[in-house]
Amino acid sequence: MACDGRFTAGHGQMRRLHLDAVVAEAATPSGRLIARLVTIPGIGRRTAEVIIAETGGHMARFATAARLAVWAGLAPGGNEPVGKRKKAPTRKGDQHLRTAMVESAWATARTATRPGARFRRLARRFGKGNEKKAAVAVAHTLLCIAWAFMRYESDYVDAGTDYYERRDQRNREHLFRYHQQALARLGLQAILTEPADGSPPPALGTPPPATPARPPDPYRTSPAGHHSRLRRRCRAPGWGPKFRHRSQSRNVCEAHELP
Repeated sequence: MACDGRFTAGHGQMRRLHLDAVVAEAATPSGRLIARLVTIPGIGRRTAEVIIAETGGHMARFATAARLAVWAGLAPGGNEPVGKRKKAPTRKGDQHLRTAMVESAWATARTATRPGARFRRLARRFGKGNEKKAAVAVAHTLLCIAWAFMRYESDYVDAGTDYYERRDQRNREHLFRYHQQALARLGLQAILTEPADGSPPPALGTPPPATPARPPDPYRTSPAGHHSRLRRRCRAPGWGPKFRHRSQSRNVCEAHELP
């Protein structure tokens, strides 16, 4: 209320310029680290300054990237009662660092980089409307990369947008070799070939036996209208004694079947 009518837009601009100058002066000793962090996709200078301001720029207090993710509130929550994994929100942590990393993750959504490919891959996996979950997961990845930069003072080398396709191909080839070697240890030799049309190979073995026919149901083979007349007579008011349980009334109806 004291500033009402006195604090104008010009004062706000001067205050912003002064604050930027103070931040730039405080970030001068970490200039090399900031220049290295801004090479990560989605991380700009302001995000790099937030990372250094919140963590101090020294990773001696965080032995692993997972501990930094937990401290920032970007690690998945644990909810596994009686051996069943259930959905759980992320853990609480540093809100400033968490917000900055999530914004950086959104910035990578359309980039031709490995974090961008991971964002699109997770968005397809989680389904439409769950892009926020993908953003939090990519924010976790970006923070782990930043931890490696600050811990080992290494440079960022992007793996490419086709990193996950190449990884899946390597895993597929590894499974081929593993099963071939397993068969070779058993004294067998297998030659693996892919169908020319890309269709899955036919199933091996004999077809399963046919399901035996069900025995005839006497209820369905009874004369038409027999049970309907019996049902109407059993439900007629005043017919027969009153019973406490349905099973007793059903037994009486069966005992008084019509011819």
